[in-house]
Amino acid sequence: MKSHGACCETEVEREFSALGAVRGVLPVPEPRWLALDTDAFGSPAMITGFVGGVTAPTGDAPLATGLGTVYGPRLAAQLGPQFVEHLARLHAQDFAATPIPGLDMPAAGTTEAIDWRLSFWDRVWDEDAYEPHPAVTLAQQWLWRHRPVVDRVSLLHGDYRNGNFLFDEATGRIEAIIDWELCYLGDRHSDLAYAMLPAWGSPGVSGDFLCSGLVEQERFIADYERLSGLPVDRARLTYYRVYALYWSVISLIATAPRNAELRMTQLDVMYDFIYPGLGARFCAELTTLVQEA
Repeated sequence: MKSHGACCETEVEREFSALGAVRGVLPVPEPRWLALDTDAFGSPAMITGFVGGVTAPTGDAPLATGLGTVYGPRLAAQLGPQFVEHLARLHAQDFAATPIPGLDMPAAGTTEAIDWRLSFWDRVWDEDAYEPHPAVTLAQQWLWRHRPVVDRVSLLHGDYRNGNFLFDEATGRIEAIIDWELCYLGDRHSDLAYAMLPAWGSPGVSGDFLCSGLVEQERFIADYERLSGLPVDRARLTYYRVYALYWSVISLIATAPRNAELRMTQLDVMYDFIYPGLGARFCAELTTLVQEA
């Protein structure tokens, strides 16, 4: 069911369409019913089939949004290759000939893929921000100035990371990729960069950083290229890291507390305390990354 007070403005119809498009390609919940009118549930909603599994090891303390999830050596070794393979398979699919209802197709060879996203998040910031923030202004100007051309348009999950897939703890098998509400058609580097954000990762047994707590970054890139047949451009990867932090900051320090203030959510503690705190961390990372880019 689509909450009026979510920290990101999305449409349930897009998520429903994306699930239908990737079913048979990736493990996802079966999309069964879509209710766009508000009579039955009070807001637009969809119903999917049930999928068993957990989003984090049951021995861990509950964590907000998957932050700091530690899978341990066994699960990381089992889940990591699947995590990379599913993303590679998603991006390798060609949806140009079979449009997905509700998702606009940007033109390859242009900057439309990022133009549309930047315009959206710029508007969200203008509407929800309490006051200007130098990190946001710096990133906004840098992102518009360095917009990359998309070579190949892919369907993007939009929130691909730990916490957004269900797995069987005994077998180490990913049962379903979930939470597709941020999906859109764009540059594959956006999903890659987001999954590699420091906030989602954790150190492995050797001390090396594991992206989303699962796989070392260079291994991630090498396996992704091999499985998808698509190259990873390091310059575009850096660009989309900035973009990932940019839109995340807007959601965390603007939209989330604004919706809590307007009493649009039951997640007051998370939106007023946890999210702005994480947003402050992201602001620092964003500033450093832009200055070094």
